[in-house]
Amino acid sequence: MKMIFATTVLARLRGLAALVGFDGVLVLAPCRDVHTFSMAGPIDIAFVSLSGVVLESHCGVPPRRRLRNRRAALVLERFESSDPWFEAGDHLVLSSRRRPNGDNPLRVTSSFTSLEIASGRKTPLLVGCPGSEEERSEL
Repeated sequence: MKMIFATTVLARLRGLAALVGFDGVLVLAPCRDVHTFSMAGPIDIAFVSLSGVVLESHCGVPPRRRLRNRRAALVLERFESSDPWFEAGDHLVLSSRRRPNGDNPLRVTSSFTSLEIASGRKTPLLVGCPGSEEERSEL
């Protein structure tokens, strides 16, 4: 599965609405407030803390809604899908080829190779990221 990082103000404003037909996950960082006003259909949303814990997870959020979580550092979005999605309490593990700079692993976005969910699930949710063998995508 593809992952796109929206790390600029313009990219975050465009959001999923600019990615019609995209079959992957959009990472909005930094972000703690999202809306679905420009969406044509429902989306799945997960709010994630700076330490990588999924704070809230919402599936099938319809258009014309606003959601926020003041403790979130980033938000994951995708077009509504029946595929597995993040659950509150999941721990995200960001894997990279090199060690991120500083204490904040979310600052490095270009060298992530995977985003894995470490939880009690039998099958971890694994999402391919920029820097892996998959083609890097940008907004």
